Amino acid sequence: MTKHIVSIDHDELQPRKVVRSKACEGSSSRNRPAITREERLRNFMEEGDHQARVVEALGTDRPPAKIQKVIFLLQDHKHFIKYFEPKVASVGPIHHGKPKYQLGEKYKLKLAYEFVKGCGNNINVLYELVEKDIKKLRECFEEEVTKKYDDDALAWILFVDGCAILQYIFCAAPPTTLTATASNKFSELNIKNDSVAFAQQDLFLLENQVPYHLLKLLMKFSGKKEQLRKSIERYIHYIGNVTSQQMEPIEKREPTHLLDLLRTTLLGPLKSNLSSEESSHSQPEPIETKLTHLLNHMRTRLKSLEFLRKTGPKDDTDPQSYRNVQELKAAGIQLERSKNSYLRNISFRRRLNFYPGFLSLPPITVDDSTGPKFMNLIAYEMCLDFKNDFGISSYISFLDSLIDEANDVKDLRKARVLHNFLGSDQEVAELFNEIGTDLVPNAETYKDVKLQIQGYYDNNWMTWIAQFFHNHFSSPWSILAFIGVLLALILSLTQTWASNITRFNCLVGYKLTTTRMDDHHINVPIDKIERQSRKIVIIEDGEGSSCHDQPAINMDLEEWYTNFIAEGEETREVEALGANRPPAKIQKVIFLLRDHECFVKYFEPRVASLGPIHHGNPKYQLGEKYKLKLAYEFVQGSGKGINLLYGVAKEIKKLRECFEEEVTKKYDDEALAHMLFVDGCAILQYIFCAAKSKFVELKIKDDSVAFAQQDLFLLENQVPYGLLKLLMSLSEKEAELRQSIQIYFRNVTYQQTEPQLKQEERDPTHLLDLLRTTLLGPLPPPKPNTSRRCPFTRQRDPDWQSYRNVQELKAAGIHLKRSKNNSYLRNICFTRRFGFYPGYLWLPPITVDDSTGPKFMNLIAYEMCLDFENDFGISSYISFLDSLIDEANDVKDLRKARVLLNFLGSDQEVADLFNAIGTDLVPNTEAYKEVKIQIQKYYENSWMTWMAQVLHDHFSSPWTIIAFLGVLLGLGLTATQTWYAVDSPPGPCDDFCKLKLP
Repeated sequence: MTKHIVSIDHDELQPRKVVRSKACEGSSSRNRPAITREERLRNFMEEGDHQARVVEALGTDRPPAKIQKVIFLLQDHKHFIKYFEPKVASVGPIHHGKPKYQLGEKYKLKLAYEFVKGCGNNINVLYELVEKDIKKLRECFEEEVTKKYDDDALAWILFVDGCAILQYIFCAAPPTTLTATASNKFSELNIKNDSVAFAQQDLFLLENQVPYHLLKLLMKFSGKKEQLRKSIERYIHYIGNVTSQQMEPIEKREPTHLLDLLRTTLLGPLKSNLSSEESSHSQPEPIETKLTHLLNHMRTRLKSLEFLRKTGPKDDTDPQSYRNVQELKAAGIQLERSKNSYLRNISFRRRLNFYPGFLSLPPITVDDSTGPKFMNLIAYEMCLDFKNDFGISSYISFLDSLIDEANDVKDLRKARVLHNFLGSDQEVAELFNEIGTDLVPNAETYKDVKLQIQGYYDNNWMTWIAQFFHNHFSSPWSILAFIGVLLALILSLTQTWASNITRFNCLVGYKLTTTRMDDHHINVPIDKIERQSRKIVIIEDGEGSSCHDQPAINMDLEEWYTNFIAEGEETREVEALGANRPPAKIQKVIFLLRDHECFVKYFEPRVASLGPIHHGNPKYQLGEKYKLKLAYEFVQGSGKGINLLYGVAKEIKKLRECFEEEVTKKYDDEALAHMLFVDGCAILQYIFCAAKSKFVELKIKDDSVAFAQQDLFLLENQVPYGLLKLLMSLSEKEAELRQSIQIYFRNVTYQQTEPQLKQEERDPTHLLDLLRTTLLGPLPPPKPNTSRRCPFTRQRDPDWQSYRNVQELKAAGIHLKRSKNNSYLRNICFTRRFGFYPGYLWLPPITVDDSTGPKFMNLIAYEMCLDFENDFGISSYISFLDSLIDEANDVKDLRKARVLLNFLGSDQEVADLFNAIGTDLVPNTEAYKEVKIQIQKYYENSWMTWMAQVLHDHFSSPWTIIAFLGVLLGLGLTATQTWYAVDSPPGPCDDFCKLKLP
């Protein structure tokens, strides 16, 4: 027998753990004090009264929501968990101490150092402020979040994070005016743009928040309070896409944290609550029945509701029968962009209170940060201690009701309501369908708008009028076709009228004449009267952090301060190097890419490991055999023998510096020298054989050669280019080896000219770096008066790029052309024939095969290396190409234009590839900027679109041209026939009708 004993705490009425004991064992409940039934009930009532008094006393002044973990309803959802984890940096205590955020810790210390140095106060003063207020700051968090940190540890975490956040926002905030130049402050701190972008996402995660009171405290004693306050205001308005005209205080209360401030900014000021009329439905008589359980009660209530529906008057809150943008469009409701960006600013109006209807929506930009941003705002609204109107949840739910498929997103883009920087329109639709799942919106939010839309949608006359206008007045050509049909109908009516009048006159004349002829015996043969039958033709145009140990923060403050300053000074030394900073070291792929389950396959070698990172892995034993064979052939042909190894050993210190310390620390100099010697010789011999087609002589199969080529351009499979130069310089065939590298890279990149390494330029870091330089080509000359922009990854003109893919460009009359001069990826341009029509987008040719994914992903990973200062050329190119490719038809048109050569598989596979590797990229906003502006201007010109439409419909093939000419000829013949009917030349009938009696 098992006992179940549940005891209730006398003070807090909290249920204790259930104690189970078997009959044979001593009951553990005997030592516990027994609680009588009366005491338990009295405690229950006292606790309830106490809670009621607390709520009543607080009224509207209840404390703000505490910083806490995401509610389990969202956290346990397998599709949502990705939205709540930081990508680069942990902020606050929840994720503090996780090893994966070590890079973020370095950035935070760097930013915190800059903040402290820029303040007028000493670091001790700022830290003591946080220390003194730590009790109040601790109360801003849920107890579960901070209980593993003592006051000193928590004060340290909040101090560093608060300083870093303020400095980050200060560097990231856009300029005060549109004409001001935005300096690249992050570049001065040696922080790359991709890290800045990911840190921006991390700043607005619910589990990554710090109290806003902490930021106010640090700002107050920083010496530049007003400057920091304004930078926060500009930054939040920038993130919320609020224009400068709307930058005004919205709520008087102090925000809880930055996520709360972002929510308030996005939603805008509260509107006055709409008065809701209480329904005066007649109540049904209560159904007398004995209720046995809740299901029985639910059945009774459903019967009552059914009675109300049958007997009561119709309520204004009928269910929404429209589903998406396509259905609204079919009913004559047009989308337009609201005058401001507040999410509450959704309205519906009619032109002249009749037709058409306009649904005004605030603009929204969708990119890789949209999902995390809105999901964390929704999670914040779902916090149990946050009393709110569920504004974000209501907005997402409303938007989800409009978006079902890609065409809905396309119409929102065309109306400039939605700017798609995420991917295909289908991806955007799937995103909102995903984050719109299981939301609980406020029924009163947008209620008036929904009722107006529903009333308009239920009017059949509006639908018929919309259908008529769409079919006959959607473009100049449909209007011309409609006018043509009307003209043909009018001509036919005129012709019929003229024909009937003529026949009537002839008949009357004939009868009169016959009568008089009978009197005078005059015979006129009737067969001389010619009668013509005319045929009328009418032509229509029909178409958890497991923080293992408490952080080691209990060191002396002076000791920490010394380390803090030393770290900051070291950063300054790196910045002082400027353009002379050392090249990027060979390192592992950044965790942001490595941890992505879809990308990890692109970074693992397939046959051979090169360099120290994957050295010794048993799966690459076959590759080791090939390397030894190739290295032997190189040594034999060099004429230097063991001197090659001595040369490598002599430079091993310098070569070791080309790698990150973590990569080579388990190898001593001798082991590293042996490894680099074999790998360097093997690489040079491989390239030599590939350029001269000599693998057959070495009995190396073609499949191994192909896989080894992929391995040669993996970021984690690189060796220093200085090693290859050293081995070439020691060989007797140096010139031949250099030429083979040029030939090999020309073949790999499909360039028409061999890549030339100019002496005045820096040597490549490794072969992957040389591949990147060869693919991109030379940098374009800098344009005069070009101001440096803020390094924000997603800084953009909000009116940019309403086009999405090749199909939309094609529909606007933009043709794809293959670049003539070279295959450099920077060689993208846009031209017009005669400066008018059509437009041509010139793209460099690209060959897509099984090596394309690994090649570009490793180039992207190289550009994301923290110590590699670059312009993100490859990332920008892939991002541009991804903006053109959404589906198989886009790939098909690129193939037809000979821009893309598909050796991968189906066109859909190519589209899926670029959509995959185009995820979470951080392009350079200046790359292809002029091209995008020119395309956008052309795309927005409705006349160009209409011109393209008529040419596509009527001049795309000989048969459409013949059909078009046939229609024109038929219309011309009908007009001629009508003219002859109305004003026909003299004929026998006219002579007959003019006969008179003598």
